[in-house]
Amino acid sequence: MTETITLTAAQIDAGRVAAMVRTPTWQPTPAEGIELARQLFEEGGRFGPWNEAVRVGRLIGKHGDQVWERYRMGELGLPTKCVTRAKAFAAGRMSYIDAKGVERYVNDNACTTLPYERALMDNLRTKFDGVTKSTLALLMAAECPCCGIQLTRGDHWAAASFDHLVPGERALSNARLLCRGCNTTKLDATPEQLRRVADWMALSPLQMQERAALLPQIEGFRLNGWDGRKQLLAMKKYAAKKAGVSFDLRFEDIAWPRLCPVLGLDFLLPGSDGVERKGPKRNSLSFDRIDPNEGYVAGNVVLVSHLANSIMGNATSPDRVRLVADWFERELQAARR
Repeated sequence: MTETITLTAAQIDAGRVAAMVRTPTWQPTPAEGIELARQLFEEGGRFGPWNEAVRVGRLIGKHGDQVWERYRMGELGLPTKCVTRAKAFAAGRMSYIDAKGVERYVNDNACTTLPYERALMDNLRTKFDGVTKSTLALLMAAECPCCGIQLTRGDHWAAASFDHLVPGERALSNARLLCRGCNTTKLDATPEQLRRVADWMALSPLQMQERAALLPQIEGFRLNGWDGRKQLLAMKKYAAKKAGVSFDLRFEDIAWPRLCPVLGLDFLLPGSDGVERKGPKRNSLSFDRIDPNEGYVAGNVVLVSHLANSIMGNATSPDRVRLVADWFERELQAARR
């Protein structure tokens, strides 16, 4: 016998912040979308793992797999076998105990059951050389040394995470324990780059766009024989539609600077150097939504580097970025002594 769970808007928002890190672009499901999903469920008598999810996803502008995951979480108010998991999601927890007494992670489709300490050890061995059984105990701490938050596995952003102080250096002496929030804010930027990101985040949308417009603009960029700028815009439109994000941006609505207005890095444009790459690089051109709650619309988009966009996407405020920059600089100075 399955149980029906209906979550309030507040519960959904709280759960998404804590647990839905794997689908950060997903937006709150409209009331009519939820009602439509219920109707489809009643018509078919079930909510299949794919066919029904695809139908709902297309009609409410979401991916089928995202809709299926929402169903598993109980968010659509439909019968689900994952009752304990859905309740953990509603409470904003990262993990739950299943019927067999095994701890599982709410946002893991594979339902990973690795113990917390084992997962951290595997993470250490992947990133650093010379890791032994005693390494974890030597590096572990109760609080993040950067922001002071209590490290806990029950909160995604407060979970322990190991960082390379100097990017790419695999020596164990280069390992630092941080909360995931600080680690994903730091990335592989320098302290100076982090401060530049913080200064940029403090600007108004109009100031951001004016600074981008004052820089030398991209000219003569061709991609597949066409104007490369328009090709990039078309690809972003396709990606936004696939992610369920509104897009109403014309070519003339944004400036096309040759370098990142945040970090000053020359943009690496697709195919510009004849090298085929998989995935974005730190200086790849990226469309930043100034207000992440709004879509790709005029006045809300500026072109920045992938590194700058990633930092801003992970940071909660300019103050958080400056905090990480100050800690990073202190650690570098201490390491040089």
